Amino acid sequence: LSKSDTYTVSLSAGAMSSSNVTGLDCSITPSATSSKILVTGHVNISRTNPDANASCSIQLLRGGTILADANGDVASNRPRVLGTVPMQTVYESGTVGFSFVDSPSSTSSQTYGFRLHNNRGDTATICVNRTGDDADNAYSPRGASSVVLMEISA
Repeated sequence: LSKSDTYTVSLSAGAMSSSNVTGLDCSITPSATSSKILVTGHVNISRTNPDANASCSIQLLRGGTILADANGDVASNRPRVLGTVPMQTVYESGTVGFSFVDSPSSTSSQTYGFRLHNNRGDTATICVNRTGDDADNAYSPRGASSVVLMEISA
């Protein structure tokens, strides 16, 4: 799955989006309950209102539930995320690359998706496949994101 169009969501400081990034959900139906699913790819993210301490993150979910083994460990009030990108200017974006092997133990269709997190600072728009300012000029590039699902037979 490749996504080149943009997506944005406004989030207060410390907030996680309540819905998945549009266009990045992908599904696979394992042929056996012993099969594993390789989830690999990258997501291009940025934010508005950057500063020296600002960053944004993504979470990986299966069926709307956070995948505990794919995202960071639970520790007090810290959010569990797949990866984080620092953002110091509105002219930059970053890529979170990932490779995770899931064990859904099912032959039902499995849908994987991503949610966005505003880690610090003020309320900000968290962006996919564009810079924070998205100006029509040479220093505000647009990127693409991709996800590959592959069944691994046991």
